[in-house]
Amino acid sequence: MFDALRAKVEDRRRRLAELERERSVVEIELRTYEDALAIVQAAVPAPVRAFTIHNPNPTEPRRRKVAANWTATLRSFATPPFPLFDIDEVLRAAADVGFETTRSNVRSQMHALVSRGRVERVSDGVFRLTSEGAREIGGEGLTEGTVADETAADTLEEPAAA
Repeated sequence: MFDALRAKVEDRRRRLAELERERSVVEIELRTYEDALAIVQAAVPAPVRAFTIHNPNPTEPRRRKVAANWTATLRSFATPPFPLFDIDEVLRAAADVGFETTRSNVRSQMHALVSRGRVERVSDGVFRLTSEGAREIGGEGLTEGTVADETAADTLEEPAAA
């Protein structure tokens, strides 16, 4: 009986030693990842890093502004009635303002803008700026409180001159 208990004690000591060695390795890995994160964050410009900073007031939702490169890209779609556009048109608009991006990045950005109410998804792959989105990016002729004519926004025609 004593031999069985001694064997159990030895087995648990070996297991504990293995876990301590594993913990030591994990702690080293953790410090390495933390160092790498600090280096990468230091290399990222402050405006980009701002999106990863913790919200200091968690009781209020964080209001992010549309990034400058996306603002410049989407400005061509910000004149009422807001035209419909697709990913290819966004890629062309981005190239026109010197912003290099990918189809995947555009899809991701459109998803984010739809979820924040800046863009509406009209159908699969077809979008339109909302009045709020157009105001935020400085759409032509829009001021705070301006609401686009929803019926006119359903067409791709420019409004008739008065």
